[in-house]
Amino acid sequence: MVLKNHLLNPKNDSNYPSADKKRMLSINLDRTTNISETKNHLVNIINEINELNSKRNFVFMFDDRGILPKPIEE
Repeated sequence: MVLKNHLLNPKNDSNYPSADKKRMLSINLDRTTNISETKNHLVNIINEINELNSKRNFVFMFDDRGILPKPIEE
């Protein structure tokens, strides 16, 4: 329900983004987070979004608390 309200805001609730705003879904990871559990949560969120059958302007933001490998610099 929160995801639906955040992405669609069907009741025009001021606690959620308006139709013209980009939405951000934040996923926070830290050293205690099991990466496969995080993957399962992400897949569940994506499935829920797909069930909404609506194209909305949103992005995922991952807050890395030191568990993701650093990119290799060339």
